[in-house]
Amino acid sequence: MKKIFNLGFFFALLCAPACAYYTPRNPHYRETSRQKSGARDKKMGAATQPGAGQNLAAPDVLGPGSWAPPVRRAIDELIAEKGFSSRGYDAQKPPIAVLSWEGVFYVHDAAAQVFLQMVRSARFKFGADFWAQIPIAYGRQKIRAAYEQFSLLPMSIWEDEPTYLQFRKYFVESYRNQCEDESWSACRAFLAGLFVGFAPQEARDYAATVINTELQQPLGGEVFSAGPQDARPIKIQNGLRVIPEAQGLVSALLSAGFDVWVMDEDPQPILEAETAPAGVPAAHVLGIRTKIVKGVLTGDIEGDVPARGAKTAAAIAAFGRAPDLVVGASSDDANLLGYGKGVRILIDHGDKKLDAKARREGWLLQPAFGP
Repeated sequence: MKKIFNLGFFFALLCAPACAYYTPRNPHYRETSRQKSGARDKKMGAATQPGAGQNLAAPDVLGPGSWAPPVRRAIDELIAEKGFSSRGYDAQKPPIAVLSWEGVFYVHDAAAQVFLQMVRSARFKFGADFWAQIPIAYGRQKIRAAYEQFSLLPMSIWEDEPTYLQFRKYFVESYRNQCEDESWSACRAFLAGLFVGFAPQEARDYAATVINTELQQPLGGEVFSAGPQDARPIKIQNGLRVIPEAQGLVSALLSAGFDVWVMDEDPQPILEAETAPAGVPAAHVLGIRTKIVKGVLTGDIEGDVPARGAKTAAAIAAFGRAPDLVVGASSDDANLLGYGKGVRILIDHGDKKLDAKARREGWLLQPAFGP
């Protein structure tokens, strides 16, 4: 079971006596310090270097950044061998790159930031279908009771109302507890269901607005407390930053004629909003989809959540062959990283078991980039 939350899904520490960030147990979001280049090169030494020995004299296409030398070299060689400028490039069958997004493209969890803003502003389509998305075992009744009291009051005074504070705390707690008790896939599916009643474009636009706002905010934290006497407030990470190295990679791949796909356990409207600025077309974005009835999203998950073997199955269904490049960041990407041959890169967020598997399988290890 995936350790998490951060979600943000997914994607800060529960404050007991001393309040500290809830540190998500999901490997997507473990904070790691950068390694010195010498130690990093030593760590990379045992990894396979696809394309090594081919003397391609590949140009450095990634630009400045903290790429580990073997990873940078493998990407450069792959682009030289398979991209537009290669002799065998076929526009009808372009090379394929598949990337996970959380833990690869952003510092902090974009899907969780959208959820948190929906909670702060009570921006849900409240009704029977919405309330059915929150399991009774994870606080539906107390969340609803709090909402029904403060929602009758002017928004300008919500911050002073105990029931508004309770609504925020209980809702965030519900998400966090589902992530811890169930699985990362289950709690991210929960986030997808909360868009019930939204038109798809409305959900995408809302997510894009939140993401753009969070990109302008400092990276920090916010306390979700049920009131001044709450002995166990939750402190949550907020703010977002694009990782320049990941942005450069996507740009280089698209410029070289690669077919770039993104697969992750984010609600589909949020994942489309996350990837659009990077130039990835919505048709190449595979997140958690919910059924659409009469033009609006429902809470019913459509198909499988793209995780583990389901990610590989989705790749096979989408393009019918093994990707030339896979970039993953957690154990949910391991099955896809192991599918076929080519350049396989694991962004190392400190999961020792996953790192060991990467070395056994010959995947390249890239230390997580800092903010």
